[in-house]
Amino acid sequence: MSFFHDYLRRHEQEILTGFDEQDESWFVFSLLMMRLGLGPALKATMSRMAPGRAIGQLFPFASLNDPLSSCHFGPESGASLHFVAAFLCYFVVKPPRYREEIHAFKRLFIPGFFGDPKRQSQLLDCVKPAFSQVQLRDAKWETVRDYFDVNFLTTPSTPSTPSSFIPPTEQNPPTAGIPY
Repeated sequence: MSFFHDYLRRHEQEILTGFDEQDESWFVFSLLMMRLGLGPALKATMSRMAPGRAIGQLFPFASLNDPLSSCHFGPESGASLHFVAAFLCYFVVKPPRYREEIHAFKRLFIPGFFGDPKRQSQLLDCVKPAFSQVQLRDAKWETVRDYFDVNFLTTPSTPSTPSSFIPPTEQNPPTAGIPY
């Protein structure tokens, strides 16, 4: 079980499975780094790396399977992890529209995240300052667009094709096996 899943279990949250744990762990780790205000530094460092190198190569101290397990959490980083979990629809009940958008956001980014530098870079490119600045108590959980510029996303596997960031509906059902 990954550190993030164990963290959720310890806080009595229902763990949603359906994604590869390594991909999900690096996705959550990246969100945590952005929440801590390190998104610009990650982006700058990745831009100087050789093409095709993934984010895991920036953190030699981190476990390749579960980078969060290599972290030592203090009050600020622990609060940031709690915010990331809340953003991903844990701890705080969210409106249906937000839940649908976050599900589509996860489907877009998590599958293959660990080994896909383009997808990692895309996540760093679309984060808004509010993601690292808003206090949890003041967060508005109305739309993912409050924290990420998803209007201009491209599908990670085809960078020149506009994304279909469309929340699941009857006409656009969610991927089988991945619960809300």
